[in-house]
Amino acid sequence: MKSSVKRILTFIFVLTLLFALTACSKSDSSNIIGKWSVTSYKYDDKIYTRDEMSEMMGSTFDETYGNTVITFNDDGSFSSQPASGEPQPGTYKVSDSEISFYDESDSLITTMTISDDTLELTVPDINVEMFVIYEKQ
Repeated sequence: MKSSVKRILTFIFVLTLLFALTACSKSDSSNIIGKWSVTSYKYDDKIYTRDEMSEMMGSTFDETYGNTVITFNDDGSFSSQPASGEPQPGTYKVSDSEISFYDESDSLITTMTISDDTLELTVPDINVEMFVIYEKQ
């Protein structure tokens, strides 16, 4: 159970980072600074609201992914705050189309893809392609 929660929190963190990258130009990572939150999900090439996805997947899914807020600081640090649980601090690096997240020991946690003005986190450990979409608050 704890392993699943950690995977989910890591996934949310990565998704949040992906949204931050999307809001940035390829050469300017300063646009990601601030708080990012989940606004929707992409599943089977269709965008679903949090309410729609909760109806499809059950409320636990959105409670796990949907209430996470990622805060990017200008010093290259971040904090991912799930709805329940402890904040997850670390550092991030922005490249042309993704954000990489690192834990306090500089081990890669996950990456998020920048797409348009959003960050997209691929949901791990499920048999379908699904993304959590973050937007800057």
